[in-house]
Amino acid sequence: MRALITGSGGLVGSECVRLLSEHGWDVTGIDNDMRRQFFGPQGTTAAVVESLKNTFPKYRHLPLDVRDRQGIRELFGQERPDFVIHAAAQPSHDKAAGNGLSTECLTEFLRGENPITASVFNPDFAEQALGKQLPNVTGAQAPI
Repeated sequence: MRALITGSGGLVGSECVRLLSEHGWDVTGIDNDMRRQFFGPQGTTAAVVESLKNTFPKYRHLPLDVRDRQGIRELFGQERPDFVIHAAAQPSHDKAAGNGLSTECLTEFLRGENPITASVFNPDFAEQALGKQLPNVTGAQAPI
């Protein structure tokens, strides 16, 4: 199975990459490291992304901005994912103005011209599909 995970360098996205990769999925992650631009070098997701690439041979990372409609169109044409987890978002409320636009771009594409079945991420569905309970990451912090 092929999965596409947006925000793959963040807390939720990177855990999704780990979980699916451990279950043998081919995973493509996109994360453009906007955290570095917003929060400086101490906010970068680069170390998390490098760790994922080094740990999971089937993991492929692209520094694509989810708001890039053409880039998303080309990515879906190349990857043809069976499953999409949209975890890209800025965590700080004052920096989160683009969150709605990124979701709009992705769902517009999925709804419009791509035959993939898309749904909002549902932990119960994911647990059922994986045959495993998802880890509880409440209060967890992403390594930087």
